[in-house]
Amino acid sequence: MLIKLEHGRMNPDEEMDERGFDGPLLGPFKEVRPIYLNTIRVTFTSGEVRHLPMFDDMVVFDNRYYGKYAVVDPNPREAIKTLPPKEGQLSLLDINPA
Repeated sequence: MLIKLEHGRMNPDEEMDERGFDGPLLGPFKEVRPIYLNTIRVTFTSGEVRHLPMFDDMVVFDNRYYGKYAVVDPNPREAIKTLPPKEGQLSLLDINPA
């Protein structure tokens, strides 16, 4: 799995009228675990463990602040194919066919 950082800003006190800049895609990880909403513990596929600090409600990476993060699969289309939707629900493949 990967972490996608979004809604970036250079200063945590910056007023945000827009969504900010996109951040990097981090990983690959075998585990991502938020800890008390003040750090995100990540375990790389190699087994190495690191912590991504948080300030207020933002992830801090490379001296930049990100108001949103998402844990994503490196190959989402394949992941979707392995999880069929429940009866009566659309899958993302129905919305965005290959």
